[in-house]
Amino acid sequence: LSDNNTFSGGNTFSSTLNLAPTLTATTSILNLSGRNFITASTSASSGNLGIGLEALALVVSGGGNTALGYQALKTATSSSNNTAIGASVMSNSSGNLQTGSGNTAVGAGSMLTVSGSDNTALGVSALSSTLTGGRNIGIGVAAMASLVSGSENIGIGYQTVNPSSGLSGTGNIGVGSFTLSGAVTALSGSYNTAIG
Repeated sequence: LSDNNTFSGGNTFSSTLNLAPTLTATTSILNLSGRNFITASTSASSGNLGIGLEALALVVSGGGNTALGYQALKTATSSSNNTAIGASVMSNSSGNLQTGSGNTAVGAGSMLTVSGSDNTALGVSALSSTLTGGRNIGIGVAAMASLVSGSENIGIGYQTVNPSSGLSGTGNIGVGSFTLSGAVTALSGSYNTAIG
């Protein structure tokens, strides 16, 4: 196959489809209606893989990223070593670019905007606010969803460590549904622990 082929109907490939070995960090391998569906790179310094409509659509120089799902890591431009699984994971729709590295997020809408590094989100909308802090762990639906700039915080449970006006503290731990959440309007203190 040469460049810019278009297929329609029930096309079948009965052998291996070989792609050019000079793919860059921004190479789209398969487009659907003009939008990236599979994005990959082959260079050792890049090593990106995106599967899903607009996954890794804007990556320019980042490497070691894996995105699986609709718009996963869509706004990452120079991020590295991120793993995003789920619809709109690490994919800010307001135009803010992803610059954080070493982050892992699984669950639709988790870690929407992140410039911090080494964060882990597991659950729908976990760590979903603008995140500039690092080394945070949010497990559960909307766990630590209002975290803004805190670091080294842990939230395990439904909407845990989720004060209404944001979290900027360090070393806070919340285990259980709604711990350190709701009536707590803002949490800027550090090293608080709540269980239950």
